[in-house]
Amino acid sequence: MKNRITAIIGAGVPLGFDSPNEKPSISFITETVKKPYKDYHTQLPIKIVEEIYQRMKTQLPSDVNPWTGTAKPYVHFEMLFHAMEMYLSYYHATHSKCSNPDIFPIFAPFITLLPPYDIKDLYQIMPRFIRRIFDIIKSYDDYFANDGGREDWYRNFFLNTDFQWDFFNLNYDTTLEQTFGESNYEDGFQLISGKDYSEFVPQKLFLNSESLPTINHLHGCIRYYYNRDHNGVSNDYRFEDIFKYHDSDAVRAMMVGRSQSQQPNQTNEILYAGPIITGLRKTDKLNCIPYDFYHANLYKTLFNSHRLFVAGYSFGDLYVNQQIERMGLLHGNNKRVVIVDYWNHKEIDEFGLEKYLTYFISKKALQFLLIMCEETSVGNLINRLRFKDVNTPMYSDNGCVMLLVNGMKEATKFKNDIDAFLI
Repeated sequence: MKNRITAIIGAGVPLGFDSPNEKPSISFITETVKKPYKDYHTQLPIKIVEEIYQRMKTQLPSDVNPWTGTAKPYVHFEMLFHAMEMYLSYYHATHSKCSNPDIFPIFAPFITLLPPYDIKDLYQIMPRFIRRIFDIIKSYDDYFANDGGREDWYRNFFLNTDFQWDFFNLNYDTTLEQTFGESNYEDGFQLISGKDYSEFVPQKLFLNSESLPTINHLHGCIRYYYNRDHNGVSNDYRFEDIFKYHDSDAVRAMMVGRSQSQQPNQTNEILYAGPIITGLRKTDKLNCIPYDFYHANLYKTLFNSHRLFVAGYSFGDLYVNQQIERMGLLHGNNKRVVIVDYWNHKEIDEFGLEKYLTYFISKKALQFLLIMCEETSVGNLINRLRFKDVNTPMYSDNGCVMLLVNGMKEATKFKNDIDAFLI
């Protein structure tokens, strides 16, 4: 484990791809899933997602930035999915007189009124909402597979290094698998004899006998899906466990017209988990294979290596933050943390760096930066990072943090500096 790096790969990383399709940004995904869905029976448009979006925009508290004025709440696709899950959970208790204690939400006695949405519409669109996200990811994933070398900046950064990687990919794509090649990484999956899909074997991942880079999809992947038959699969697996298929086309075909019973969480609220994990209750959705073992592996790799690489991550997953914020506890001043982000140049010039850090970046991102630099004041943080401009790396004066804020593609130009820092 001496030469391994734990890497958190977030949604900002593939935004550097030169794909002809729309960038897979949070705003683009949100706009895509909001569009009307055609009713299977009447062929009329179902606009329930847009209605939920507008309700949240008007009733959630507004964001207050003293430098740009009050803005409407920032509502994104994961919030929308969470709202739909919760509506389905409480509809049956409040409207259908559910009497089954195993699926009756604990908080239901305190819910007296729900907006009058058509429950049949929600059931129609939940799987299609997921498929729209799937298609956006598949689009740039397919592009990467046939890009003619245009994205070699990405491949070369991860391939040409003296270190070995433990990737925790919060995206759903297979660009890392494509980068290393099918037999040159470990993800814990093993092909089932006589089948064209693989089952997860925890020992393969945790022992990693060949010391390969590991790829851990904490939030799912476009090659993941439920078991399509039970022949040849061990009884050690449950029906909600996930298997890996040979390509995303096969998964996409299985997603159409297939239903899957949804497990409730411990408070009996409905969870839509499966091959793509989204919404705001991700920790509840990690209780199946392979996600439970990937989660455990994150603890293991953070404990065993003092090197952490964080790229394109908005720090929106609290359970991930809680783990990586322990780098100081685990490794003290020996920790080496590289953070790759994108900061808005114009806003920094207009408002100054201290105001930008305080009011424009994620509060959780700022919290992580302060913890890693062993600082409590934003004003002091700027001095301790020895900020010059956004185009060059910054280093904390405690020797523990390297910060690059011009996006992942630009960060790869400083590969030698990054490697030297992580030694």
